[in-house]
Amino acid sequence: RAQMMKGGGEKPERAERGLGSSVIFSRFQPLSAAVFFLFCACGSVRPGASVQSRDLAVVFQTRRYALSKTPDPELETALPGIVSASHDYAFKRTAAPADAGFSYTLAPKGAVYPFSEMEVSCVIRDKYASRYGGELCSSFFSDLARKIKRTLQKPPSAEPGGPLKDM
Repeated sequence: RAQMMKGGGEKPERAERGLGSSVIFSRFQPLSAAVFFLFCACGSVRPGASVQSRDLAVVFQTRRYALSKTPDPELETALPGIVSASHDYAFKRTAAPADAGFSYTLAPKGAVYPFSEMEVSCVIRDKYASRYGGELCSSFFSDLARKIKRTLQKPPSAEPGGPLKDM
């Protein structure tokens, strides 16, 4: 078979097409090569930038708190602020360095009503865990327990119009 080209000349078409000459392969070859090199580059560690296991964050302690058995929008709204305030309190109270990586996770754990129970984890960088973890987490959890107890003991807020009266 012959194929007509622009100058009127004929050029015979390849009789055998191997994988290397496939139209599909030739179109996706640059893309597949780029993906392969990107994959290799992302997976490799640059010299001097290796992550040591002691720099990773670890969950030092975890506690569960029983909250309200019925939906309480005010409590749900207040929880992130309460946990954050306890985090700040614990960090200021201890002599842990700023790069200790002290943080927390907050996860609702109730079966029917998610916020009937809450799990809070104290997280710290591994290299500081043995020196500061106990003090930071103890302070964090004790302050958090105190604030949750105080919040749960507050009477529900009154409606904007005040309580209803019989007339």
